Amino acid sequence: MRSYFQCHIEGRRLLLPWLVALVLTVGAAWVYGAVLMPAAPADPRLDGHFLLGILWTLLLGICLLAAQCVYYYFFVRATLCGTSLYGEAVEADYDPTQYVRLCAKGILLSAVTCGIYLPWLVVSLVRYFASAVIHRLFLCEEPRYRGRGSVLFAYGVLLGVVPMVILPFAASFFLLAGGRAVIGVLLLIVSVWLLAFLRALTLRYLVNFSLAHRRLTTTVNGWQAGWFVFGQLLLAGITLGIYWPMALLRIWRYYVGRTVIGDETVEMRFGFSTSLLTDFGRLFVQLLLTVVTCGIYLPWGYARTMELLIGRTYVEETEPEEAAPMPVDYC
Repeated sequence: MRSYFQCHIEGRRLLLPWLVALVLTVGAAWVYGAVLMPAAPADPRLDGHFLLGILWTLLLGICLLAAQCVYYYFFVRATLCGTSLYGEAVEADYDPTQYVRLCAKGILLSAVTCGIYLPWLVVSLVRYFASAVIHRLFLCEEPRYRGRGSVLFAYGVLLGVVPMVILPFAASFFLLAGGRAVIGVLLLIVSVWLLAFLRALTLRYLVNFSLAHRRLTTTVNGWQAGWFVFGQLLLAGITLGIYWPMALLRIWRYYVGRTVIGDETVEMRFGFSTSLLTDFGRLFVQLLLTVVTCGIYLPWGYARTMELLIGRTYVEETEPEEAAPMPVDYC
């Protein structure tokens, strides 16, 4: 028997935190780009100007992280508290002081380590947000996110840092032979490919929870998911973003449909029931309104989008005779 989630989010309650985050982001970027960058010397050397530029870049990163933490708290909390299953609403009791401490510590360590600590910040925030919703919906006494920052760090190094070092040298080598336009297109495609695999593996690893004696995990294959996400992002780019709502629907269905709960065998499966064309039209309207209003409409667009995605998501119990073994524990 399928049991569908229900979700209701009031977009107006998200407007103020979104405006604060938006002003912080745009203001920091404007100060950095319009005021600080032109003042930098054309030929920077290892002197006071160079060190000052590094300092301002770190401050920009701190402002951007702080802005993300602001709207993450309000948006995620509103989403979880607006979700219900089996007729029981989530009653998440988050401590804002603890959240501020987590973010302050994570932002400070990320700045000091030049971004190296970011994966551990992500893991700490997932643990903070996830415990209450899993506890309420699946009646688990000891919910716990099992992921580790070291794994996300490895993904970032292999698919982010290493290519950033290799690609410029490869581009320089091929540019000597001419064909700048071709090389530019190839570099763009490779960058999207790397971003897609990083995104796919990260999403896969984030679905990894302990529910007392059971696990909530996914059967997603990282290699196949990477190619799938790459195809969706490529289509979104080719269509200048018009395809993005369809990509979102397909990626959501791909991951949700491969999420399971169980001990030794699968006891529950998740699924996503959607009419792609109809739901594409609805999400496209939200995207269009967000673009037309220069992002001001985003809280309402986010609310309508999540209500659609979560409202189409269901969980169903697996018959004992049809139960498959749980996927290998990749913690």
